[in-house]
Amino acid sequence: MNLNFEYCGTIKFALVFGFKNSFKETVRLLSRQLLNMKLNKILLCKDNNKVVGYGAVIEASKKFSFAEKGDFVLGPYWVNPNFRNHGIGGKIVERLTHDLNSNVFAYICKTNTPSIVAMQKVGYTIIGNMEKSGNKYILTQKSNEKTHW
Repeated sequence: MNLNFEYCGTIKFALVFGFKNSFKETVRLLSRQLLNMKLNKILLCKDNNKVVGYGAVIEASKKFSFAEKGDFVLGPYWVNPNFRNHGIGGKIVERLTHDLNSNVFAYICKTNTPSIVAMQKVGYTIIGNMEKSGNKYILTQKSNEKTHW
């Protein structure tokens, strides 16, 4: 693999995934949601110029009432199924959050064990459970220590 990482804006992200991804319809819907989220950072992970993963962070106070100003929520993030189990998700998470000197939260579907394990590998701890729109999630947090990659 020849991985490289690129920060981009919401419009570029929507264009990249709206027209070039094999999961076109799913990602097109996701792209519309992202346009409304006002994400703070979006990171693309590419292998030989093909996007194989992405991640984003948003201010946590927009998602969680308990979050303090300056806290962040990680997500959405995704890795192409053909590129999973190579540590790409962890690299995306660490690069997105390495310069955030605040709490970073992530909520992960309770049945998504690979993602829960990946988050724990990069230093996130499970702090609780939550339910949103009938779905059950694990809430994870990485405290205000700087992450290093």
